Amino acid sequence: MTDERACIYVFSLKDGRSADRRLELAARHYLRASGRPCPGPFPGIRRTEQGKPYFPGSGMPCFSITHSGDFWICVLFPASIGIDLQKHTRKQGEAFPDAVRRFGRMAVRFFHPEEASWVTDPAKQAPSLSYRRFFDVWAAKESYVKYTGTGIDSRFGNFSTVSSPLPASPASGAQVDPALPFSWQAAGAWFCQVPFLNGCSLCLCTDRPAVPVLCLQFFS
Repeated sequence: MTDERACIYVFSLKDGRSADRRLELAARHYLRASGRPCPGPFPGIRRTEQGKPYFPGSGMPCFSITHSGDFWICVLFPASIGIDLQKHTRKQGEAFPDAVRRFGRMAVRFFHPEEASWVTDPAKQAPSLSYRRFFDVWAAKESYVKYTGTGIDSRFGNFSTVSSPLPASPASGAQVDPALPFSWQAAGAWFCQVPFLNGCSLCLCTDRPAVPVLCLQFFS
């Protein structure tokens, strides 16, 4: 396993395991696959003053956790990393055009102006694209604040995860294969949009280009 691989472990929220047990299973598998020694009793999670979780001790990987819908996901990587999964949702009984308009208003309220424009510009001509972009941006922004450890605060709209101009960037209007991971730089970090299920947006954020690897051996 190379250091550039970000191992994404997917669990079901209905598997009966605790969050700590899922994280331990993923970390032990990651360490064995990396050729690193596994601790006997697994160290408990600690948190920074800002609330970012981490494993104490040397030789332990960095990690980030997200859950949405029926999925609980963690990613392990040699350096600080953030991950976020967003299931594309609507209010019960909400018509699709109403949802697009509502998410457009949310983008203007909570996102950086560049991000808000990227979300709302296609709303009339391609409402499904506008709808998807809202969740793509939200996942990117949450992955960023998990990577930095700041969490969602009043500065959530101060940074942009949309980088333009950038060759082959979704923000530049280029065609991107949805079946392949797509990486770009913005806000002083590297982002990677990871193909997952239809109706979901999954994004990584770290300080370097990362190769996402989906690990499904614990999903049941």
